[in-house]
Amino acid sequence: MGLLSKNSAESDLAHSLIEENKNTLQPFLGKSGISNLEKTLTEIAETEGIESCHSYMNYTLGRVKYYSNKQKEYQIEAKLADKVYDSYITDGISRIEKINGRFMAAQNMKLDMIIEQNNTIIRLLEQIANK
Repeated sequence: MGLLSKNSAESDLAHSLIEENKNTLQPFLGKSGISNLEKTLTEIAETEGIESCHSYMNYTLGRVKYYSNKQKEYQIEAKLADKVYDSYITDGISRIEKINGRFMAAQNMKLDMIIEQNNTIIRLLEQIANK
């Protein structure tokens, strides 16, 4: 514990780890996320030790960096998905309705066959029961 500080050594450690990496964390976690992370780091330092606190911080930074690296890929995939959706809307809406109609018709035909088979089975069971 610092002489002028009311904070514990664990709290000071958590705060210093956050401050060292604030520029990396801030865009992803925001103010409340950083506050929660600091509380979590303090708790880990108090219960599991300083080494676990450092490990958790490294884990968090690794996850943030992973997302940062993948963010460009995610943006490209989202743009491609938008293009596919646009082509369905502009070029194929009637095609989609036809496909849905055909699918529903096929399902109804199968359902009718099953109903007929069930009626036949019930009729045969009734004949067996009457004998």
